[in-house]
Amino acid sequence: MAATFHKAGIKIAPNIKPCEDYKKLEQAGALFKDPLYDPPATVTTSIWSSGVGSSAKGSWADMTSEATRQWWHDGVKSLVGLGCDAMWNDNNEYLLHNDLYLAECDEESRPRNASKGPLNVGLLGRMYNTEIMGKISHDTCVEMNPDRRPFVLTRSGNVGTFKYAASTWSGDNYTNWKTLQGSVAMGLNAGLSLMQCYGTDVGGFAGLLPFPELFVRWVQFGCMNQRFCIHSFKPNKKDPSGAKATNMPWMYPEVTPMIRKAIKRRYELLPYFNTLNWESHLHAEPPNSWLGHGEFGRDVNLYTEETLNGFDFWLGTGRLLVAGAYFPGQIKKTVYFPQTHPEDRTPYIRLSQDPSAALQVFVAGTTAEVDIPLEEFAIFARAETVLPISKDHATVTSLDGPARTAVDGVQVQLKEEGGMVSLDDWRGIEIFPPFNSDTSGFAGKGTWIEDDGVSRVPQTTVVEIEYTVESESVDVSAKFLKRDFNVAWGEHVWVVLPAGDDRKVKNATQGTDSHGRTAWKIKVDQQ
Repeated sequence: MAATFHKAGIKIAPNIKPCEDYKKLEQAGALFKDPLYDPPATVTTSIWSSGVGSSAKGSWADMTSEATRQWWHDGVKSLVGLGCDAMWNDNNEYLLHNDLYLAECDEESRPRNASKGPLNVGLLGRMYNTEIMGKISHDTCVEMNPDRRPFVLTRSGNVGTFKYAASTWSGDNYTNWKTLQGSVAMGLNAGLSLMQCYGTDVGGFAGLLPFPELFVRWVQFGCMNQRFCIHSFKPNKKDPSGAKATNMPWMYPEVTPMIRKAIKRRYELLPYFNTLNWESHLHAEPPNSWLGHGEFGRDVNLYTEETLNGFDFWLGTGRLLVAGAYFPGQIKKTVYFPQTHPEDRTPYIRLSQDPSAALQVFVAGTTAEVDIPLEEFAIFARAETVLPISKDHATVTSLDGPARTAVDGVQVQLKEEGGMVSLDDWRGIEIFPPFNSDTSGFAGKGTWIEDDGVSRVPQTTVVEIEYTVESESVDVSAKFLKRDFNVAWGEHVWVVLPAGDDRKVKNATQGTDSHGRTAWKIKVDQQ
């Protein structure tokens, strides 16, 4: 199975729900104990998914116990040996009834500087056990494949957990509009809490199937998060579909083209998402941030009830403003365009992949009613934004090495070989120079970071774009600030101006991109 997935370019992250070895762990003293008994008795409680999709009696494995840690290590090692690329630590909240006094952690490896005597589980104990589980999954993946970066997804997490886990999400949410609205705020708060690869179960995990409009809007929102996952468990016989079902991209043929459009755009934006990941790693910057983040925090208009309840946010602070629809029937909304200071009049340009679309420009410090048709969210680039884009489907960054070959040695089959994945050998750059008579001479600059997406200690290449605005043209230059990673797209990029901007790019070769938009080919110079 792993080989089949890997050949298609799909990586595997198993959802770990260990239901075996209960007697073995109990006999090893590796389960939480109730100290009120003499001798202390194993604590049993109701645990969700002790059986598939059900709650049953179970016990929590104490990660402070050497036996538990070895058991978890051995289990993760066996999964990596089967060809699994990452680990998904699930159901790891360590929630116990009355856990302030009913259970104790093993005393053999308590946290440093902990007080002497019985160590109750409590809030700290839950955090500590979750973190140890993440560490063991992380370290075992590194042990098995030391040259590859580990990826651990965890359902429960706190700030410390992210030393070892790379991602989390909002948990088992419910299908309705209110949950979608709340998901925006939860994700922005998570980003400010250094949980910077975050998302939700798109479409809602529990409840009825989402109706088509809600599903489309949730997918559009999900595609603007670092973690995008359509995931659900819906065995409800009252569902309008008349059968047990789960959320799938193609479940409503009438909106499948809209779902496909959103997902393909996400693929195009992966170089940008990768850059945001690097900025998060290097500078602790949240990829998704609220409109008042950073230098925009002094804008008093962002603290009005209307703006806060509009659910707009940055995808990359000060670059892309994402204005979505989060209410039934919503196809218009009032959008406010943030300022860095009261005199800030920076233009915002609406993104469009339609070459025939009209140019839409707005000004910082103003509000406007904008259209948000069901086909797409309204996304605006603040002038000077440099947006690297790739192909609209899965790619590999290299023809050989770990980017092309999976942990089990299976090579990804490229499209040229009859597969579904192609080489990342085209790079477009969407830029958004101001467009009015007062902006002649305007200078813009932006950088992005490339790596192979796989190596644990990756080599990187950094590209810088600079441009100046003239009345009838834009002068664009590109150079490698760093070139340690050999990018598959070589030494040329294709510059794309906003829809409706008919200016030429000086000293460039004219062509078109995959959407039929005019694109201009320029060479990336050496540093």
